[in-house]
Amino acid sequence: MSNSWKYIIIISASLIADYCLSCQCHNYTEENIGTNDCTHKDQSSLNNDIPAPPSTDNSKRLEAAQTLAANLDEAVKLTGMYTALANQVKSKTGSNNDHSFIGIAGMQNALRSETSGGNLSKFKKWAEEGSWKSFHNEHYDWWMFPLDQNTASKGMKYTVFADQIKELKKDNAYLKDYRLGVILLMMSWGWDMKNQCFYNDPGNQQAWTGYQVRLGKLAYSLILFQQWDLYESVEKFVLFLKDNKGFVKSDHYVKTSFPNI
Repeated sequence: MSNSWKYIIIISASLIADYCLSCQCHNYTEENIGTNDCTHKDQSSLNNDIPAPPSTDNSKRLEAAQTLAANLDEAVKLTGMYTALANQVKSKTGSNNDHSFIGIAGMQNALRSETSGGNLSKFKKWAEEGSWKSFHNEHYDWWMFPLDQNTASKGMKYTVFADQIKELKKDNAYLKDYRLGVILLMMSWGWDMKNQCFYNDPGNQQAWTGYQVRLGKLAYSLILFQQWDLYESVEKFVLFLKDNKGFVKSDHYVKTSFPNI
């Protein structure tokens, strides 16, 4: 046998081995191959050297995310479950009247419009393309997940108090967009918000990054906006990290948002 044929056989064997290891890594079974079933199998790392897992239909997942975001009734149904938490974590009363505050229209535009610094349009693009690294690297927390707190870098520009939160929640279109932003960020960490588990076939760098500050702000914002169905899913995400990844609460907002974990 010629040397060239030997090299072809060796390379083919290596590729088959890599494929098998990929299947094992993502916990494929006869039952869930070709489905969107979730698994709590440990995710692969963010190392670019790891072979990419089988491709997924990001367009369908984006469509499912938009459907979940539009279902505003689910949050209301769980209100009773989180009454104690809602009483514990209350937004500041009144309005943010600081001269730097961009106003209700400004908050709506900041979340949606790419030209004005908003990120929802970018989120949808990144999700459809599977550009999960972009979620991890960009800065957008202030307007995507508004809080009632002054911040070191943005001051009171994007800070919302009780009156502003109430006004924003009156706008169903804004609330759906806000929810979609939350869902897509969690998707970038490999978490299926509807089924409350990890995807069984995450894309390259679609995994938890350990960024507690962002997680805490997202969860705290969900409490302020009382989006309890989404909060419940994020809570289960944190519970899984605690039980399986040695997650220890270190960020102030994480500690405040998950007092029972």
